[in-house]
Amino acid sequence: MEKAPKVPVAPVSMGWLDVGSWDALHEIGHKDADGNVTWGAIRMNNSHGNLIHGHGIRVSVHNVYDLLIVANGNEVMILPRGSSQKVRDFATD
Repeated sequence: MEKAPKVPVAPVSMGWLDVGSWDALHEIGHKDADGNVTWGAIRMNNSHGNLIHGHGIRVSVHNVYDLLIVANGNEVMILPRGSSQKVRDFATD
């Protein structure tokens, strides 16, 4: 779009959230009573404010707060909420 010679636009008033990070998914996700957003086979006890994504493996947590936990196949990533941009530190070619 940047190089398009003519692009019609219309003014709108709406919110914007870049859903390009795990933190953003937590922000827009459906939260349980403890503020957790989960996908997959998750077991939780006394845990609050987490985003937990389990794909292909069950994730069990106890007494954890404000974490991003992403399990996919044979890899698990755990980091504090608010630092999801650090995912690029683990990128491989």
